Amino acid sequence: MHDVVRGYGWPNDRGQTSFRHTLWGKSNRGFYVFNDEETQRIVIRKNGEENNPNAPEAYWEHDKLINAFVYKLRRLALVKGRKKREQVKYESVVLYSDPNTTGLIKAIASGKIAIDFDARTNTGARGLRDHGTKFRIKSGDLKDLYSKRQFLD
Repeated sequence: MHDVVRGYGWPNDRGQTSFRHTLWGKSNRGFYVFNDEETQRIVIRKNGEENNPNAPEAYWEHDKLINAFVYKLRRLALVKGRKKREQVKYESVVLYSDPNTTGLIKAIASGKIAIDFDARTNTGARGLRDHGTKFRIKSGDLKDLYSKRQFLD
């Protein structure tokens, strides 16, 4: 992330170099998600930098993404409810299981899963404040990541 922030970041109001960006497959800042089948990686690239060997590149290996997905989200409960003042009334639950690992890579590559970057340089220091990279998906697209789902009311 150091190279990505320093190479592609922009100044924020505190004089730090920031790279806070969300990609749903591609972005208006020229970044896009590339599924590199040869190296088995999901790679973030910038238009015009594809042939530059010194261009900063963020990437995740397929195996590491799949392992984290299966380990952390082997089963998932999506609970829907309505908040009224300080109380929540639960309306339904969808239980997802049996992760579809090839579906995960396809969803990231196609932009169904967003990649959220949130990193910046520290003021007056060489270090980096990295809040981590997050992956987000719309609840309606969860069906593409799991082989089984069960609806509960």
